[in-house]
Amino acid sequence: MEFVGASVVQFIAFIKGRTPFPKWYCVFNLLIGKPVFNSVRQLGNTALINGIGTSNMSLGAIVMFTALLLGWKKYVVNKEYER
Repeated sequence: MEFVGASVVQFIAFIKGRTPFPKWYCVFNLLIGKPVFNSVRQLGNTALINGIGTSNMSLGAIVMFTALLLGWKKYVVNKEYER
């Protein structure tokens, strides 16, 4: 249950602009990533597709943290230097 709570808090923080990231970064959320990777199962029944569907949480976390790390310099570090 902590997963859902943390994901909701993260989503709300991005939407309300309480982070240095832009509001559209709310799409990089595990509650969004999990169904996206789960929906890949509709494409067929192969080992690769089943692997992607089964590892939906891990892949969602990889996408979420990769997006945050890539945006860190652009949105966070640059704002610190503007002060």
